[in-house]
Amino acid sequence: MIIVILVFSTALSIGISNNTPGNHSLGGPRDYTHTVLGEEASATWCQYCPAVVGYMNYIYALGTYDFYYVTLVCDMNTYAYNRALELGLTGYPTVFFDGGYQTLVGNQGSPTPYQNTLDTCGARTVPNVDMDMTVQWLGDAEMSVVVDVTNNEGSSYSGILRVYVTEIVSRWLCYSTVYYDFAMIGNYAINMNVNVPAGETSQYTANWDGDTYGFGDITMGNIQLVATLLSTTSPNYVHETTAAVPTMDSPPTISNVQAAPSTQVPGGLVNITATVTDDVGVDTVTAYITPPGGTPTGYPMTQASEDTYYYENTYTTLGTYDFYIYAQDTSGNEETSSVQIFTIWEYTPPSITNIQATPLTGDQVTITCTVQDDTGVDIVKINITDPQGGLTEALMAPAGGDTYNYTGTFISLGGYNYSITANDTCGNINTTSPHVLMRQSMYSGWNLITIPLDNGWTAKTLGENISGCTVVTLFNASAQTFLTHIVGAPHDDFPIMEGVGYFVYVNADSVFTATGQAIASVDVHLYVDWNLIGWYPEYPTTASELGGAIDDCNLVIMFDGISKTFTTHVVGTPHDNFPIERGMGIYIYTTSESDWHAET
Repeated sequence: MIIVILVFSTALSIGISNNTPGNHSLGGPRDYTHTVLGEEASATWCQYCPAVVGYMNYIYALGTYDFYYVTLVCDMNTYAYNRALELGLTGYPTVFFDGGYQTLVGNQGSPTPYQNTLDTCGARTVPNVDMDMTVQWLGDAEMSVVVDVTNNEGSSYSGILRVYVTEIVSRWLCYSTVYYDFAMIGNYAINMNVNVPAGETSQYTANWDGDTYGFGDITMGNIQLVATLLSTTSPNYVHETTAAVPTMDSPPTISNVQAAPSTQVPGGLVNITATVTDDVGVDTVTAYITPPGGTPTGYPMTQASEDTYYYENTYTTLGTYDFYIYAQDTSGNEETSSVQIFTIWEYTPPSITNIQATPLTGDQVTITCTVQDDTGVDIVKINITDPQGGLTEALMAPAGGDTYNYTGTFISLGGYNYSITANDTCGNINTTSPHVLMRQSMYSGWNLITIPLDNGWTAKTLGENISGCTVVTLFNASAQTFLTHIVGAPHDDFPIMEGVGYFVYVNADSVFTATGQAIASVDVHLYVDWNLIGWYPEYPTTASELGGAIDDCNLVIMFDGISKTFTTHVVGTPHDNFPIERGMGIYIYTTSESDWHAET
């Protein structure tokens, strides 16, 4: 077959500048039934073609005609030439509108005939179909093309989908005069039959690589793709047209991921924030949080500012939480941040209060305490050192609510040093200051004692805690007089002082049990004449050592509760040097004032 190509011209035709970029918002006042397609067949050697290049550029730049066009530079692109032949090319220049529905051959002398033809095509009755196209620039002249075809008809739609790849400002000059606009390069990106069910949208995708066709040097900003739907039956007129320029649609960027505070107490707020940016637009941002021993759960993040997103919540489960940020842009590209952590923990140790000792039958005593913690008590234990130095470590049992107790047999009389330690579920530990459990024999009648622990008692409460006690008596050294409190009476109550001795009267033998914090030190002022002090240290001493440590002390006297007699040691002599143990009250006689701190 021999094809003869003619060159057509008209008098006084001129070209129009085509420096307007091809990315336009079209539509304007004309209400077309569809977007029209123009296909301009040309050749670089055609002396009559520059004018038509100018006309098409001018009309397109107006932005008031709903159309796109492609330039088929037939002597530079075989695929473009084949399309021109398919349209019935007979000579240059020729513009085919809507797949040949209207054809203008030669230079028409002005833009008007082309404008009139666009209006004619725009009034055609065509199937009710829509198209949407996105193009992603993959780099190195490669693009990903996605076309959505929506069928608004009541029956299925069949058509031919073709996607042209064009250079907005062509590399080719028309007759060495003007550069072409929207010149087709390479082959179609998509060329296929499509069938879309009624009322549905079908999607078609393809990749196009410029290297395949010798166009590896194209740049993203100079490319426009034109998609058109053609009838499947001859004549293959256009039903719809759309266009899109490629974008470098990278996945979102996620940065500045953090949780504040990074360590929080149970029930406290943790605010997870991240900066998320995208070259097209961020669609969703989600924080995926994995609790200790659990699985990830996604929580939508709220946009706080242009690029900042946050998710704030409280947590009660103790441990380390993993979290990461997932972001998706409006093109469906996804990104995930690295995994970060925050910790829910409690650093406040348990409180131990209300320590009490309750005598039971025989030598058994129950020690109770109240233990409280924000997160939960794990274990409570007691460490006891008996008067002989023996050690006991035991767990205290829960007794309901916040109470814990330990019941033990305390055979020996004297002071038992002990401390209570509580651990919470976070591993925080609290140990009480040293405490004393004092076991003292009380004999019917008068006894001279001291309370070798700190529990805030008065004469009233001391008497109430000693079985059968009726009288508690204080010796006032400054006045050299006695003050007596009758147990059960509201009169003459006085505080029980540390390092001071007291006479108590009981109506039957018993064992007095008391507990409280160990006394760390005392400061008892000694007056000239008689003084009544109390020995509280856990170690014993003697009358000689005690008297020798007190300035100008002449006499040290003990009272025997069994025999109800006094024993007097004259300081500096070897006689009647009696032992002094914890809990004993002692009379001393001095000839000068001083302060006693339990020195020996």
